[in-house]
Amino acid sequence: AVIALGKLGTEQCVPILLNRLRNDPVMDIKEDALLALGLTRQEKALDPLLTTLKGRDLNLKAFAALGLGLLGKSEARIAIISEYESLVRTGKEETAACLAVAMGMLDDGAFVDRLAAPLKTRGSREMKILKIYICQALGQIGGEKAQDLLILALQGKDKNVQAAAILGLSQYA
Repeated sequence: AVIALGKLGTEQCVPILLNRLRNDPVMDIKEDALLALGLTRQEKALDPLLTTLKGRDLNLKAFAALGLGLLGKSEARIAIISEYESLVRTGKEETAACLAVAMGMLDDGAFVDRLAAPLKTRGSREMKILKIYICQALGQIGGEKAQDLLILALQGKDKNVQAAAILGLSQYA
């Protein structure tokens, strides 16, 4: 029901969704509310999504990022970059993966350089997960730099990252 409200896309849905986000005790409902806020594509959803993105709860941070990607407002770009870099720096790659997906949804070439560093490093299982989502984002963003990074990812040894790079490159065809 929460997602359906977001799909309605009316300004009147935003306060209802904010109420679910702030007051519902069930985490799944809070996560759905964040996605639904993005689906509304209403300007009023931007500030609550940004506030949640900057919060401490990693689950809610991830869903706020996805909500921002769905919202499609370029004003979210700086906050997403800042949170993404902080998460990568502090070893929170699984949450950073959701921010990478949001970068892809916002389809801004300025994100490409920010997504590059993890593709050039070796790392944990979580780093491999992040690399997979980076490949997805680069495929959505497109451009020559993104394509070069996807080719770099193909040269790695992890089959899952290579498969993601192939899928990213297939979006150029």
